[in-house]
Amino acid sequence: MKHLLLFLTVLCLAQQAANAQEVSVRMTDDASKSITLGERMTPQTAWNRFGIYSWKSFKDDLTDGFMELYQTGDGLYFSCLNSYVYDFNVESEDYRIIVNGKYILTIGMSFDTFRQKVRTEKVVIKELADKLYAVWFPIPSAGGYADEKMVIRVDSAHRICGIRWHVPE
Repeated sequence: MKHLLLFLTVLCLAQQAANAQEVSVRMTDDASKSITLGERMTPQTAWNRFGIYSWKSFKDDLTDGFMELYQTGDGLYFSCLNSYVYDFNVESEDYRIIVNGKYILTIGMSFDTFRQKVRTEKVVIKELADKLYAVWFPIPSAGGYADEKMVIRVDSAHRICGIRWHVPE
């Protein structure tokens, strides 16, 4: 019975990993300064990689976990839930966002250029408000979309000025 439960647990974890989006934020000039959603990021790892400590830590009743908030000082904000990277916000040209190894976005990029890159893919783009868009990327292994989405803010010239990965509450 123990072996069956262990096998089922491993199978569930493997399915979750297969359905996950691979989303990374990487500094343009220094690839060692990067985060990937779902990556283990302890306070020591954050210090070693970015030279920062969390600016706020608290028990989150909504997720029933321990949340740590980080800010790099150069336009990258991210949070960790139980020491795993949970979400991020980028407002600096110093970083690039890579989704599923093939979609690359940067601050300052034309939103129309981004749309042209994903035109033939099954990416869903929905305008949430004036100058604010939600983007859902397909999960190839699952044949659908995750609940998580990327939120892109554009300026008056329709250039990307903010990128956030949003996990629904």
